[in-house]
Amino acid sequence: YQRRVRGCFFCCWISRRMSEDPREEMPQTEKHQLLDSESEEEEDELVTKSRILEERKQEDVKQSKLEELDQLDQDAAKEFEIPSETVLQQEEALGVDMVLVFARIEEVVKILNNFSALRNPKYGRSDYISLLKHDLKYYYGYNDFLIDCFFNMFSIDEVLALLASNEKNRPVTLRTNTLKVRQKDLIKSLTERGAHVEPIPWCDVGLQVFTSRVPIGATPEYLAGHYMIQSASSFTSVIALDPQVNERILDMAAAPGGKTSFIAAKMKNTGTVVANDISEELSLIHISEPTRLLS
Repeated sequence: YQRRVRGCFFCCWISRRMSEDPREEMPQTEKHQLLDSESEEEEDELVTKSRILEERKQEDVKQSKLEELDQLDQDAAKEFEIPSETVLQQEEALGVDMVLVFARIEEVVKILNNFSALRNPKYGRSDYISLLKHDLKYYYGYNDFLIDCFFNMFSIDEVLALLASNEKNRPVTLRTNTLKVRQKDLIKSLTERGAHVEPIPWCDVGLQVFTSRVPIGATPEYLAGHYMIQSASSFTSVIALDPQVNERILDMAAAPGGKTSFIAAKMKNTGTVVANDISEELSLIHISEPTRLLS
């Protein structure tokens, strides 16, 4: 009986302890610290939720403004008027602000990139293309033939990238004349004269000039024919041709002589190279260059 009473008493004690708030038996200081911690967690949670709601609100406002601007752009594009042929001719004769021409180019490109939504119903795609060609020709200084060639070969974005890249200054590049000097020896000589040159990775005779304290076209090495100042792009045709020793080669666009002398160097000064050019003036220059490089 006593064991049964003690068991009942123990169960009641356990049940009572489980229903009690453990904080009631804590010291007063610890109880306040626990309450403060719970309060801070609730505040942090509220701050986080408030920040998320504020960010969503700002994003909605931003999106709404973007939609308004997009709608304004669409309305403006639809009101865009293509100048008449007479107006374009007057612009060419009297001159026009290049800033305005460039702005018109950008507007036409934007319309063509989203033609169904932005076009003015009065005009077809060919009308916008025709205006774009005219403005690009006028802005960049090309003729009709070249602009037509570019549009036949490339997309509109590629044509714009090509024309913009052609406006950048090309790097100064040299071609080592391997008939007279090794490239590493030429690099050493030019470096000693205060020039910073580095090999062109895809051409074993090409050098790019980054800086130079002396005129690169007036060094003793240049006058001795150890190198030629030559555009790196002109290397590619000779590399593709891959001339061999004792071959006979006809160069139909030889002036000013860079490719011709490169062909001769590739052939190790053997065989025959017939050099011709449509320009008589450039042909005179072409006579002097091989003499300097090959003699």
